[in-house]
Amino acid sequence: MRWTYTLDPYEMKVSTGVGKIRRTDNDGTTQLDSPLTDAQRELSDIMAVRSEIAVSRMLNLCWTGMGRKQPDVGGFIEVRVVDSPEKNLIIRVADKDDSPCVLVLVEDRVCTALCWAYPAFARKVGKRMGNNQFPYYLIFRKDCSHMDELQNIIDNRRLECV
Repeated sequence: MRWTYTLDPYEMKVSTGVGKIRRTDNDGTTQLDSPLTDAQRELSDIMAVRSEIAVSRMLNLCWTGMGRKQPDVGGFIEVRVVDSPEKNLIIRVADKDDSPCVLVLVEDRVCTALCWAYPAFARKVGKRMGNNQFPYYLIFRKDCSHMDELQNIIDNRRLECV
């Protein structure tokens, strides 16, 4: 499948290392009432890094591993990770309107890009959820766009730069 990527052993090591560093950096900035244990939060950060690496490979864009300091992939794409194909896309209130958010299913080494949406679109059709500290929009997968459309947008941007 075009939108599936399997991380190699080196990428798995990198994702574990960067994920653990992010866990340390993210301590104190995650939901205080989270039901997740420290180990689950660390695994969540590792899975997020895996999904970012996979999206960068699938779309042939750079990945810096910076996390919260800048968009996840290519300087403009945000990546959201899920552990089940039934889950939907979460877009943060603070996400930039023109930064596509890609939903990625991570199953160990295999990452599948399921769909994507612009935050501006999510604000129109999504359901606002969360609390005052961590508000977000939930957008159902059926309302998201196919990855081929995002690839076309990226290809057109590349043509404009030539």
